[in-house]
Amino acid sequence: MVLAHDTDSKIVEDLWRRPGLSHKDRYIATLATLIARQQPPGMLNYFKSALDSGLTPTELSALVTHIAFYGSESSTLSAVAILKHVYQERGIGRDQWPEISPKRLRLAQEGPDEAIRVKLMTESINPVSEVLQHLTDDLLDHEIGARSGLAPRDRNLATITTLMATGQMAFLPLYLGRAVEQGVTPEQVGELLAH
Repeated sequence: MVLAHDTDSKIVEDLWRRPGLSHKDRYIATLATLIARQQPPGMLNYFKSALDSGLTPTELSALVTHIAFYGSESSTLSAVAILKHVYQERGIGRDQWPEISPKRLRLAQEGPDEAIRVKLMTESINPVSEVLQHLTDDLLDHEIGARSGLAPRDRNLATITTLMATGQMAFLPLYLGRAVEQGVTPEQVGELLAH
């Protein structure tokens, strides 16, 4: 009873109604955290509520795909099963999913500045694995990060949320800077932390 009361009064009534982030932002942040931290119990409710609040199936599918690469693929598999169930329940078909080869965004719209990104990969990833650097550069930065199913601002919001949720602090300053460049305000970052 106390947990239900606190959830309703403190989370639903207070936190979700604060003006610092839109409901869409809060759903992106909440789902990114649940997916990245492999917390399936809340996903079903939040996927449904996100759709009810206006996020499109394309945006949710793109978000799940994005988190697979910034969080981990294994943490995303339970999210895929839950989202599949929601789509089936609501009659959402493939025609509402993102295209396999959608229009690409320019890399500068999505990722950190090219020189900073290359330096980070060269210093952090290359000494461990040239293959991982190649895959990160090719797949993550030029393929996944350039897809258009999620707006650049929302994609960056999901990225910084995922990095914070998984404790990947080395990459956070780069992506935080890009998120601010894409329209996430410092006030919204503070609200994101509170959320």
